[in-house]
This record gives sequence, structure tokens and C-alpha cells, in this order.
Amino acid sequence: MINGGQIAYSNITVDATSQVVLRDVMFRGPVNITVAAGGSFDAKGCFAMAGAALTLNGVTFSGNTP
Repeated sequence: MINGGQIAYSNITVDATSQVVLRDVMFRGPVNITVAAGGSFDAKGCFAMAGAALTLNGVTFSGNTP
């Protein structure tokens, strides 16, 4: 779990047996998140700076999961 802070210019991979929880994180620059089947990714209260490019499994991502 990451609570607060910034993530920038990163590739995040969540494997089939792992989980990642982000709370109140600011995304800067390109960040690509890939979650394997069986893995868990949960982001709440996060936001992307203007111009930040986020993807989740190759699709444009707002920074928050439903």
C-alpha cells in the first residue's frame, strides 16, 4: 500500500498473486500499469497532473479504479 506521494515515469506490473493499493497518489509523466489475471489493483483519491499519460492494461486510465 502506498498512501500519498508521487509516481512518475514508471512501469508498474502486478503479477497474478500480488495486490497493489494506492491512496491519494499524484501521477506525473507516463505511468503504465499492467495487472495480470488474478492480481489486484485498487487506486482511490489519486489524480494525474495535466499532461500525464496513464494506462491500465494498455487502456487510458484516469488514476482511480471504480
